[in-house]
Amino acid sequence: MNDYLLKLHIEQPGTTYHQTDTSSVGHVWYEIIAPDGTTVQAGFGPLGDKTTLLPVQGTVYHDDGAAYAGDPYFTATYRITSDQANTLQLYAGNPPAYGFDKNTYWAPTNSCVDFVWKGLALIGMNPSGNEGAVMPVNNVAGFSALTNSAFADGGLVNTGLSPALLNSVVFNMDNTVHDWYQQGVIGSADNNAWNDWMSNTLLAPTQQIIPFVPGYNPADPYGFGLNLAPIGAFYETVTPALDLAPSIADKTPVLLDANNSGLSVSALTSRDTNLDGQLTGAELTGLNTWIDANENGQLDANELKTLTQANI
Repeated sequence: MNDYLLKLHIEQPGTTYHQTDTSSVGHVWYEIIAPDGTTVQAGFGPLGDKTTLLPVQGTVYHDDGAAYAGDPYFTATYRITSDQANTLQLYAGNPPAYGFDKNTYWAPTNSCVDFVWKGLALIGMNPSGNEGAVMPVNNVAGFSALTNSAFADGGLVNTGLSPALLNSVVFNMDNTVHDWYQQGVIGSADNNAWNDWMSNTLLAPTQQIIPFVPGYNPADPYGFGLNLAPIGAFYETVTPALDLAPSIADKTPVLLDANNSGLSVSALTSRDTNLDGQLTGAELTGLNTWIDANENGQLDANELKTLTQANI
């Protein structure tokens, strides 16, 4: 890694911190990762337990990663320059020198949210002086839409919810759609629509998950703010130019019927007329294969092959 990374973390309400306490409204903090892997963390909060709505003594914490249980609810990662990283480190060590009152914590005007957005302003990633949303979890969209002018592409690496929430919300639905397709409940058009959604909404730089069922309404978003940015199945990098893994698309063809729809187990079994446990000869009539050569999850031109063309 040659660039410094800035991670903007959001903890959701109810998260356990310091093992026994519970965050009632959530938290926002930032983390700087140097090219050598060393990190600096900074988050602003009350000094001691906060038991009043009135302003209290504040302080900057440097251990939020360990203090808050589990993975953050949301993280946005951006590339930053060494100068920007240095500014954020100096700011974390002496906020008053940069115009932030570290001695007074008050949620409406001088909170963990204000602290992070102030830091973003200092490095040019918040030129408007936005102070963010009062509730930490409501800063997902703002953190996802930042731009670092020091990089031509804006510096965004990825954004995403915690892996646990991702698994429950997205991958379960992906398995469901896959089952529908295999069972013939939906055809290739709906299956392609789902994969298109996965590519262009979930895996692309976006701030919303759109609920998908056949006939779904794209205007009714969940607003979870996922962006994982992998480039395809079985890859270990988000950057195509850096990925050296050979494609296995030609080793994993998908069988389709004459209508280019997926085949259920029962549909395949019904073709085995001689009951020998395999499909041969006339039992293969009308079958085609889909080899997703570019691994975008869609049936594109030249990806539909006969069994002979696919060496099956």
